[in-house]
Amino acid sequence: MNVIFEVVGANSTTRDLLGKELNVVGKMLSPTNSIVYKLTNENKTFLLEQKKVDFNPCYAYISGLLSDEEKNVGRVQLKFKPQEDEE
Repeated sequence: MNVIFEVVGANSTTRDLLGKELNVVGKMLSPTNSIVYKLTNENKTFLLEQKKVDFNPCYAYISGLLSDEEKNVGRVQLKFKPQEDEE
């Protein structure tokens, strides 16, 4: 299963990612029991520390702190993009 998020909210540090899709390649717990996702886009790797999850009838949104390989950190909101089941 391929889990994809679209960046729908950002601050000045992460603004260049708005509208881009990030693929989940891993998920782990931090030492403080936060959920951390390892994400990729165009051969770049990011870590997202999940802070909040919101649901509406069509989508789920995750808000949190996103860091890149250069150790830049910014706030983002990601929209879960459901994928069709492959049969």
